[in-house]
Amino acid sequence: MNWRLLVCTGAALLAFFWGGVLMLDEEIVEVDAKTKVEQGQQDKLFGMQFAASQREKNFQDMGFAEAEVAALIKKIGVLEEKYHTRDPNQDVVTVRIDAASDQDELAAALCGTNASLPVRYSAMKFLMIERGGSLAAADLDEISSLELQPWAKAARVEAVYETAEAQTDRKDDATRMGLAAIIAGSEATDLLLTKKSPFGRGVFAGWSWDSVQKQYPGTREKLIDYVALLHLVGEVANSDKGMCKTG
Repeated sequence: MNWRLLVCTGAALLAFFWGGVLMLDEEIVEVDAKTKVEQGQQDKLFGMQFAASQREKNFQDMGFAEAEVAALIKKIGVLEEKYHTRDPNQDVVTVRIDAASDQDELAAALCGTNASLPVRYSAMKFLMIERGGSLAAADLDEISSLELQPWAKAARVEAVYETAEAQTDRKDDATRMGLAAIIAGSEATDLLLTKKSPFGRGVFAGWSWDSVQKQYPGTREKLIDYVALLHLVGEVANSDKGMCKTG
C-alpha cells in the first residue's frame, strides 16, 4: 500500500471538507450597484404609522415577542402619564420637541424624511443618552430639548441598519436585533456588522435573541425603554398639531 498516497489523499479530503464548512459559515453575497434598492422598497417596515391605535401591530412588526409587546404597551402607558401627553397644556414631549435648537434636523429624524434611515433608527440619535459609557433612553424630565447626541456622531447606526435590515434575507426580528446591537455597545455592533454570533448569518454563526440577552444583560430592558419612548414621541410628532404635520 502506498502510504504517502493515502496520507496525501486524506489531507486533501480534510482540507476540502473544512473549506466547505468555512464557506457555509460565511454569508457569501455578491454586492453591486444593481442589488441596491430604494429604501422604501427595501425596508420591510416602510410607512410605519406612529399612532396609539398602531402600537401593538408596530411592536409585532418590529419582531418583538408577545411578552415584550405587553411590556412595551405597559411602558408606553407609564410614559404617557409621566409626560402628560394627553394634556395639551402640560405635554412634556411637545415642549421638548419645540425647544430643539435644530428643528429641521429633528424633523428629519422624527418624520421619516431622513434619506438614509427609517425613524426607528434616526430618532435614536436624539432619544438615547450616553451615561457612564452606556446608552439609555432619555428621561424627558431631565433634559430641556431633543438634540442630536454626541455619541451618535461616531456611531455606526446607518451601517447597522443596512447590515441587519436592508438585506434580501432579512430576519423577522431584524429591528429588535439591530437596535439592541447599538444599545449594547461597540462590541455588539462589531459582531453584527461582521455577522458573527449572536448576530451571525451562517450555518454555525447563529442569529439568537436569547444569546444577545445572555451576553449583554440589561439590553432587553433598555431596548423596551427606547422603543416605548420612540413610539410615544412619534405619536406626538405625527399628531394633528405635531411637528410632522405642521412643519
